[in-house]
Amino acid sequence: IKSDHETNTVLIESTVASAGGAPDIMFYKNRTPAGTNEDIGHLKWRGKTDSGATSDYADMDVEPQVITNGTESGKMQFRTKKGGTLRNRISLNATKTVFNEDSQDIDFVVEGDSDANLLYANAGSDKVGIGLNAPKTKLTVEGAITLKEQASADADTAAYGQLWTKTATPNELYFTND
Repeated sequence: IKSDHETNTVLIESTVASAGGAPDIMFYKNRTPAGTNEDIGHLKWRGKTDSGATSDYADMDVEPQVITNGTESGKMQFRTKKGGTLRNRISLNATKTVFNEDSQDIDFVVEGDSDANLLYANAGSDKVGIGLNAPKTKLTVEGAITLKEQASADADTAAYGQLWTKTATPNELYFTND
């Protein structure tokens, strides 16, 4: 399909009156995969560079992880180009969602209604900030922290300390080391 239009190059429209009648796009690989990392579908966004070369700037792909009938699971990856190479930005699989799976200097940011740095994972420094974009330590919080009261520390964890608010009057902040 080629078009010189700026909008609606392809339109898939459903006129079904029922609530479940939505248009579908399906990618179907009609054979058993040779292995669990065999791609079964792609979407690509391709354009030109300043020299006129063709470049894939982003893509999505899907592959099976488990192909056993009744226990199937799959993996979907969202990639964007950084420094000339497609990098895995988000990977969704049966057991976890991974951001920045290729371990690049690509920050992860959650913006709030009035806080652009509600949660800021700085990939270059391997530090996380809450309320700021330049965390000073592994975890830096700009603002107050609220701790739920509990009677005592959790079970001892070797080489880790704990901070908690004791359920006593008055509420006091407690710390224990290993």
